[in-house]
Amino acid sequence: MIFAQDILSDLIIPLNSKDTGITALHFFDEFKVNHLPVVDGDVYLGLVSEDDIFVLENFETPLSFFTSKFQ
Repeated sequence: MIFAQDILSDLIIPLNSKDTGITALHFFDEFKVNHLPVVDGDVYLGLVSEDDIFVLENFETPLSFFTSKFQ
């Protein structure tokens, strides 16, 4: 198991699996990045991309929707 605290930087705040696509889009814009880490508590789940969010039919969908699709 990979723990988020072991690999994430303090420069970019990770998204939580309960965050929505809207939150992710806000973070992409704020940090000027195309991929962001997603965590569930202290556990690193993977990366989500801007493209992943744009394929959602509803931007209110929680990022946990991508759990099996994280890079």
